Amino acid sequence: MLKTIIIHELQNHLYNLRFSFTLILTVLLFSISSVAYVIEYKENKTMYEQGMIKLEEFKSDMAFNASRFAQFQNSLPLEPRNSGFIASCREESIPNTIFYSAFNVFGFEIIKGSKNPFVLPSENVNWEFIIIVLFSFLAIIYTFNSISGEKEMRTLSLGLSNSVSRGVLLTGKFLGTLMTLTLFLILSMITSIFILLVSGQVMIDGTTMAEISGFLVLSVLLIACMTAIGLLSSVISYHANTSLLTDLLVWLVFLFVIPHTSLLLSDELFPVEKEAIINQNTREARDATEASFPGGKWHSDGGNPFEPDHEIRANMHMAFMLGEKKIKDRWYQDQFRQYTGTRALACISPMFLFETGDEYLLDGGFQRFRKNWNDLHIYQSQFLDWFKAFDAKDEDSPHWYNPFEDYSTSKKPIKIEEVPVYTEQEIPVAERLTEGSLYIAVLLGYTTVLLFISFLIFSRYDVR
Repeated sequence: MLKTIIIHELQNHLYNLRFSFTLILTVLLFSISSVAYVIEYKENKTMYEQGMIKLEEFKSDMAFNASRFAQFQNSLPLEPRNSGFIASCREESIPNTIFYSAFNVFGFEIIKGSKNPFVLPSENVNWEFIIIVLFSFLAIIYTFNSISGEKEMRTLSLGLSNSVSRGVLLTGKFLGTLMTLTLFLILSMITSIFILLVSGQVMIDGTTMAEISGFLVLSVLLIACMTAIGLLSSVISYHANTSLLTDLLVWLVFLFVIPHTSLLLSDELFPVEKEAIINQNTREARDATEASFPGGKWHSDGGNPFEPDHEIRANMHMAFMLGEKKIKDRWYQDQFRQYTGTRALACISPMFLFETGDEYLLDGGFQRFRKNWNDLHIYQSQFLDWFKAFDAKDEDSPHWYNPFEDYSTSKKPIKIEEVPVYTEQEIPVAERLTEGSLYIAVLLGYTTVLLFISFLIFSRYDVR
């Protein structure tokens, strides 16, 4: 009987005009997003490669002086992800460049590139965006009148007069809609992958296919969750119009209200000092540090690296840097906590759960930034150890470490190939799936609870 109901639901969707319209719309959107991504990815990849070439040239220019090389403030730009066509992971609004030297990891910022910032899109149209906005909306459009609509047409009581339980009827409607939308999704994804392969710009390898498979699972779960919401509103309503309005309200709350409310509450629940206060604290700490050092702290003699005042000067500059580092590292950690706390609040929304699960699956967004931030601190200490070892071999150096000047450490040239190189570590797909399994489980639980409530209400539903 369940199979019959599912087939009946599929036929209802197939013979409805919205089936053809939806299929054309979804395939078209996925195709357009793929073409746009190929163009953007090519530009971003070229910009990244050119930036890395310039960075290497800067390093080569600094290689004549070991101290200057160690003190040079490098920028680490994050390479464009190959899987960006699946989801941007909000990387357009997350810092994409980290600044560091052998002595410190200084901070981060968003570098937009050469495009006009006034015409940059606020949201990238990719697979994730289409699922969140379009498919979540289609799920409620396909189900808002599943029960209430049949009640108004007086076909619900006729159907239940046969030997079919209410639970089987509701399950059949749920699975019929889910299968229809999943069909749209798979066809659209296949079309998109074909365009990406033909372009020759995006590499679709085993890792990418595993990411696509994981994304498909998450997408089906989100669609199932929104389908369950549509069924629930249809069950609690006796009129299709009421059910539709309820669905639209819930959809808007999940899509817009909850994420934006979380942002509004973030400053109250997870406060972070303003940048002006941090800068003021830094200046005050610097002034206090300077006052604590004896006379001669600003004296220098470029011709004599062993000038005793150079040691005082080096210690003071190191104290300046460490004092600022202590203040700003605490500030950065507060920013990270505010970001993760705000996201936890927003995870009440199944759309945001889906987004966060994608971030773990694709190793992108904040997860990628935080991983590089932590790994770069480890690399920075390795870089400093290398410089100290190089400096220790120079008999012309007094070995007084100064993070900003070369008065008291080695000025000898270095070989670039001997310097430790930072390489971004990619998390294995299996590990990413494990980390994202929490969001898969929560979405599955969300859907199960909604369906259970729908069954309970429908068991008492007046079908007359």
